[in-house]
Amino acid sequence: MEFVDRRALGAIEFVDAITAVRMRGPLRLEPADSRVVITPNISSLYVIRSAPGLEAHREAFEHPPVTPVFEDVDLDIAVNDPARRYLPRTVNVKLPRRDAPFSDADSVLHPLVVPLYPAAAAAVGPNWAVVRVRVQGNGAAHPGLGNALVVATPQVAGIAAVTAMTDARGEALVAIAGVPRVLPQAGGGAVLTRQFSCQIDVVIDKRVVTDSSGSSKLADPELIARDRIAGRPEIVVEPQPPISLSAGASQRLTVEVTWP
Repeated sequence: MEFVDRRALGAIEFVDAITAVRMRGPLRLEPADSRVVITPNISSLYVIRSAPGLEAHREAFEHPPVTPVFEDVDLDIAVNDPARRYLPRTVNVKLPRRDAPFSDADSVLHPLVVPLYPAAAAAVGPNWAVVRVRVQGNGAAHPGLGNALVVATPQVAGIAAVTAMTDARGEALVAIAGVPRVLPQAGGGAVLTRQFSCQIDVVIDKRVVTDSSGSSKLADPELIARDRIAGRPEIVVEPQPPISLSAGASQRLTVEVTWP
């Protein structure tokens, strides 16, 4: 018999951005550094086996080395779904994770959760409020713009904002799950309604947005969201007038933004 010990550096859990359910189908991961080794396990977690700068961590079982320090190593990884159910994206993973008990959210025992954004043609739930958004430039050709974020903020108590991303044609599926089919009408009282107001914002990152005439790029939606909060000059937000939605119904929305 051969006894082999290996220490994992961390794991990635890919989830559906709408339902937060773990992805079970195979994904293709392409680290920017070829020395990074990532393999799926039977639980559909993608385990990081090795990474440059963390060679000593692979053999340290009692306690990991003190250097590099927590999240000091950056790994950039391209993620593609061969079945095209989800849009391709990039993700930045920071290692090493913390050598701590499971109760610590930053512990190496917790996988890093990364959302994948459904393709525009993905199936939707029967009670979801759905907006199929096309983001296009305002020039004469009206090119569709890829890698734009569409942020929908429903004015419904207990329902958080949702984010979608446009594909290379500028199409995005915005789906809001969990909205009751009947709601109290705004202003209170006993009047009920099926409709609710929703704010739509389009977020353009000039570094990664593409049109049909440009080269394809992959975007990191979480990085774009963080840069939006930080007020980076590359980020342009195009707020739209509120629209009315209802659970179980779908509609289309075309948004023109300044391009290029």
